[in-house]
Amino acid sequence: MASSEGSVVYQDYACNADKVRSSIHAVKEQFPNQKLVTIIELNSYDSLDSSFLLQYANSMGESDLSVVYVNIHSCKELNKDIESVPENIKRSFNNPDLEVVVSLDGLYSFLDGVKSKGYNLLLMSLNNYNGVNLSVLADRFFRDF
Repeated sequence: MASSEGSVVYQDYACNADKVRSSIHAVKEQFPNQKLVTIIELNSYDSLDSSFLLQYANSMGESDLSVVYVNIHSCKELNKDIESVPENIKRSFNNPDLEVVVSLDGLYSFLDGVKSKGYNLLLMSLNNYNGVNLSVLADRFFRDF
């Protein structure tokens, strides 16, 4: 999707936990000397389904920085309890270092805080990051070059 000074941004489709796991492995295998930031977007229905989330246990283990993005406003529209969503996602993924981001501004802030030199970025989604052009996310990732 984009590259700058040895770092690469990839976009992939996150249709299930095995796809997430295999995509992370493939990028790590292709770039063994680079660290990897992986951001997956879950749709609001999936983020509320505890049994669905359990399939993602350990799926992001090879990633150096792991983020799950879910649009919490969509969950609110479903009239569901949203307070427990981030913690439930974190517990289901079985990754204590996992960051759960619940807003587009939060995603921007996360990317702004990553020093991208020496890292690659893998963006995986079934959705479209709230309609954001993914090149905007890539630009924020590369901004410190």
